[in-house]
Amino acid sequence: DVSMLEISRQLQQEQQGLTTDRGLPGCPSKSLQTFEIYVTGEWKRQYNHIFRSMMTEELAGTGELDFFSKLFRRKGKPSSERLVKASRKLNAFLRGFVDQDTSNFPVSHREQTFLHRFLHTPPEMLNNKDSIFFPDTFYNYDKVLFYGETWNLILFNLLCVTTFDLWWDNTMLAIFATFLFDKFFVIMRTITGNAN
Repeated sequence: DVSMLEISRQLQQEQQGLTTDRGLPGCPSKSLQTFEIYVTGEWKRQYNHIFRSMMTEELAGTGELDFFSKLFRRKGKPSSERLVKASRKLNAFLRGFVDQDTSNFPVSHREQTFLHRFLHTPPEMLNNKDSIFFPDTFYNYDKVLFYGETWNLILFNLLCVTTFDLWWDNTMLAIFATFLFDKFFVIMRTITGNAN
């Protein structure tokens, strides 16, 4: 953590070209900072193990464990300290993976193939020992900003259709207005996602 003055100074140095690029080690393009990442099954199992331990600590702290888990829970440190320790372990695991501090999970940087770029097919990962980093030069990550919000958006659209239909007593007009409303939010998300 640094002060705003220090952050401002560092940004000015970066703007003037007085600093090194912030790209990842091993990446052909040193200035690129966005990637599409495909991880191996072993990496995913390790991540799930660390994340599961972190969530167990969080649930233990809120008292949401079942009776048997509470009965056999370890005594010792308060659960908040164990939660902080587990979250630091997860953070260190992710940071070590991205910075390639350890050779446990090697990374290969590859260019996207025609099939992957246009059909969005993932690479074959069954026999692959390396996680794959594809450069995301077109910033396609902003297309996934609504992922995980699908049911909320469907509910919002249903409420719009029923409200517009109640107001205007015309189902086709209500559907069309909801379509326009939805397109408006998608366009706004695209504009603000690119500006951000």
